[in-house]
Amino acid sequence: MTGGDGGNSRGGGGNSRDGVAAAAAAPAASTARDRPRGRDDGSRRTRGVVLHVPVVHGSHAVWLGPEKADESRTHRWHVYLRALDTLALDLSHFIDHVEFVLHESFRPPSRVVSTPPYELVEHGWGEFDILVRVHFRCSVERPVEFYHPLKLFPAAPPGAPPGPPAEPTRTPVVAEFYDEIVFQDPTENMLKLLQLTQRQPNTRISLSPLAHYYTDFSGAEGADLKRIEEAQTAVAAETAKKGARYDELCAEQAALNQELSELAAATSAAQAKAAAAAERGSAREGGGGGKAMGGSVDMVLSP
Repeated sequence: MTGGDGGNSRGGGGNSRDGVAAAAAAPAASTARDRPRGRDDGSRRTRGVVLHVPVVHGSHAVWLGPEKADESRTHRWHVYLRALDTLALDLSHFIDHVEFVLHESFRPPSRVVSTPPYELVEHGWGEFDILVRVHFRCSVERPVEFYHPLKLFPAAPPGAPPGPPAEPTRTPVVAEFYDEIVFQDPTENMLKLLQLTQRQPNTRISLSPLAHYYTDFSGAEGADLKRIEEAQTAVAAETAKKGARYDELCAEQAALNQELSELAAATSAAQAKAAAAAERGSAREGGGGGKAMGGSVDMVLSP
């Protein structure tokens, strides 16, 4: 996602009758229009600067079991935004708060988490897309948004036909997605925040209890590049194969066209030969009849 660019929210399915008491409604985001801007207030853009901050948005869902689940509360789930490396990186030096916008059936649907770990816990029965909106400490920068697909049920095995969700299990269902916040031409203040030491020495780390479920994305970029290279190699090989087959088909077509041309020429020659023979036959038949008539005229009858 790109810093400074907004997005459109979209709804999903799923309901819940209860919310987390500590969750608060989202405050209105401040904008650059709320205060005067000058050339020395840090709001100037640093042209030509592009910074990438890797993040992960995810969810963790647990089935409550037949003894605790009911129609509206089948699962207890978390949704969160975290740094790529939670032990080495902290996002709070430039993130002011994270807003999670749930399905409209939740009350309130918008929840704010202001301190790390940036995660929200809820109960529900259905899967839907959650809007994760990140607000920055430099409010001149517009929030960025991610859509996270909440997963409550285990994924179907590869190749399985489409159908209803799998039966719930006691095993937690974890869905995590790697993404990046891209700051293009950030403000001077934002650039300073991003360049701050992300964690001071001996700072106590506030880890989520879900940390041992986190996906290791440390080799994600290399793995993605490898898959891209493999896909490019496969496409090139398939293209060469199709090209060779195309050349074979063109050669076969040329040979067939040559055969058809020769056959047409032979057919024309045969037709011409047959027509000449028929003409000669007709001429012979016409000449023989004249001679018979001449003989009858020259015949002398005796008394």
